[in-house]
Amino acid sequence: MLKSVRASVVGGLALISLTVGLELRSVALTPGPAGHTPQAARDAFPHPLLRLDLYNLQPDFDSTNHAAIADFNGDGHPDIFFASHTQPLKLHINAGHDTGGDGYLNFIPINAFPAEPLCSLGAVVHDLSGDGYPDIYTGTDGQNRLYINHARALGGGATCRVLPAYRADLDCDGDVDVADILIVAGAWPEARGTAGYRQYYDLDHDGRVSVMDVMCVASSWSETFDAGPHFPLDYDPYRPGQAPGGPRPSPAEIGEDMATMSQETRLIRSYGACDDLAGIPAIAEAHGIHVYQGVSLSATPTANEQGMSCFAGLVREEQNVVAGVIGGETLRRGELSEWNLVWYLNWAKRLGNVAVTTGESRGVWCNEAPVKPRCQGRRLLGEAVDFILAHSHPYWEGVPIEHAAAHVVATYLTLRATYPHRLVVIGETGWPTCGDPYGNAVPGLENQRRFIEELWRWSNLYAIPVLYFEAFDEEWKVADEGPVGGCWDMYYAISS
Repeated sequence: MLKSVRASVVGGLALISLTVGLELRSVALTPGPAGHTPQAARDAFPHPLLRLDLYNLQPDFDSTNHAAIADFNGDGHPDIFFASHTQPLKLHINAGHDTGGDGYLNFIPINAFPAEPLCSLGAVVHDLSGDGYPDIYTGTDGQNRLYINHARALGGGATCRVLPAYRADLDCDGDVDVADILIVAGAWPEARGTAGYRQYYDLDHDGRVSVMDVMCVASSWSETFDAGPHFPLDYDPYRPGQAPGGPRPSPAEIGEDMATMSQETRLIRSYGACDDLAGIPAIAEAHGIHVYQGVSLSATPTANEQGMSCFAGLVREEQNVVAGVIGGETLRRGELSEWNLVWYLNWAKRLGNVAVTTGESRGVWCNEAPVKPRCQGRRLLGEAVDFILAHSHPYWEGVPIEHAAAHVVATYLTLRATYPHRLVVIGETGWPTCGDPYGNAVPGLENQRRFIEELWRWSNLYAIPVLYFEAFDEEWKVADEGPVGGCWDMYYAISS
């Protein structure tokens, strides 16, 4: 069955593409005189100005029984709503035309509805609340539902200077988080007139997607994403007497940890995707927590392949996985080459559902050299990731506590300059409460408190995304790192 027809002129040949099912057939036609459209093309297009472009907006969406077009977010562009009796409701926000290239429309799928299938038998779109924004009423084989559109109450159309939290919620999942930052960062540095420019991401309306737009979202994140006084957290679930490959934490124990962390943050980073770590995203979701899902990589290919397979399953099944962290300091330890690591990153990116990165130290990301610029960066790795996830530990660099928070900020700014087209996130930073001094760095509870307080102020002032290392102490690390290995728990500082 004919699904779409498209015509264009390339090299003097009029081309018509017929999309039939999943098969694309291209037919080259004999060119006519200048300014003349071949008869076959005129037959395909009765109107000389008509061009039909196929937008496969929901390739996995079966049995659509209702579709509606309305301006749901009040930006002047009509959006598209889908209902199905087999899958959750879907809404695609129209971000307008590309101003360069072919000038195609940009549609952004958002998560505005519950994830459960509603068995919708029909839907009506109308402004039932009378506020000028269309609402949605759905009929199901169970309970009918009314979705009131709160766009007006949320202040639609605001610019960056008065950017409310919802305006930065670009994926419309109810949170302003790193996923929203990554959306804007992915459109940077395009400007009006270029093929990649997206007006929807130009939050300050200056004609270009820049660091200022990323900062707009980041500032809203820092103001709203963490309602409590603390950072997103790095998390491993092992309690005293437990360890990787040894006694494992139970789902109930992980649930207790999530209940505690949910009082402080709504984002955690996990370090593995298999075995006892595989259940973390599902338990986290029950507590309203998003996950940077880690994959443990080593020099053993079979173990790496198993980890990647576990990661693929979690990305497919868990909606709260917002990013994949493929490997942690594998280059620093010399377990993989940069080319090997990029191969695994590309494997993860082919899954197509989440942003992908790897966690490495500042020195690895900088690829430091004895000549200027000292922080040269890694072009291959930098192009393979969607954002930079940097580990910055002032303690392990011997930095005194009075300069520790500033050192993390300096790390962020250095990497930001080295990778100007990538968002930089501090993926690990912290301060130990016990153990031996390391250079000028002295562990201790009061020093940890000072580091947390100063870093919190600095990161909010400069809108620096930070994940704090770590939520709970891990006794098993003492064997590798000495007493300091088990003394990074932020909750000890809080409870004390």
